Amino acid sequence: MSGAVRVLHAEVLKALSLKPVWLGSALALVLPLLVTWVASSGLVADLRAGDPYALEQLTDMPFMELGMAGVPGLVIMATAVFASEFQRGSQETGGTRQLATTLLVDPGRRPTLVAKILVVLLAGVLLLAGALALELSLLHHLLGEWASTRSDLTPGRLAALAAWWGINALLAAALATLSRGATVPLVTLVTASSLVSPSVLLSKVTDLAVYLPDAAAYSLFIRQTRFGITPTPTAAVVACGVWALAALVTTAVAWIRQDAS
Repeated sequence: MSGAVRVLHAEVLKALSLKPVWLGSALALVLPLLVTWVASSGLVADLRAGDPYALEQLTDMPFMELGMAGVPGLVIMATAVFASEFQRGSQETGGTRQLATTLLVDPGRRPTLVAKILVVLLAGVLLLAGALALELSLLHHLLGEWASTRSDLTPGRLAALAAWWGINALLAAALATLSRGATVPLVTLVTASSLVSPSVLLSKVTDLAVYLPDAAAYSLFIRQTRFGITPTPTAAVVACGVWALAALVTTAVAWIRQDAS
């Protein structure tokens, strides 16, 4: 087993030992189902009545539910993977942070960083695939004959949804590493992704708000936009790429410069 594979294997085992990782994973799968179940209440009757709002709502299922309700669980999982390094151990172990032990095993830091990012992103892909499968099954059960007329599962929309999940995972890693804890990423990203969108608020002040990560990503997989204007598809893709790259660079710089104490 090569050194890189050994480090990756160690990070996978470390992540699996963290309770918040399991909690976040469960929430990423369950919360979209709950939102879909609530949102679908009475939807079939409205569709049969020809309600235009119901038809609009149908076009974004299950993308809206996965984009909003699935992300908080993902953020909890990704935050736990990085923030756990800054937790202090028991008095029996000298009260040192987990990071000190990690750096003893990998003084170069970079292999561990790459392994952590891969664990977070691969876990995110698996969770999204599982959540999507569960959502489609539930929608088929709830909508019946209308299930075949829901939103198109085009590769472009699925890729944009995956990018939105990936950006949130990388932002969680960056904020957890910068703040050396879980509070900042959890409060910031859970609030921004599912409660109060900064893009919606800032769009009232400046058109540049559409280049924030949620507005840019949503414009690629949500048909019924919440913004007055939207970026072009090319601009949205570039914006998503810039945010992802910025999060990666921030995580790398913060991790490499971290003090183990």
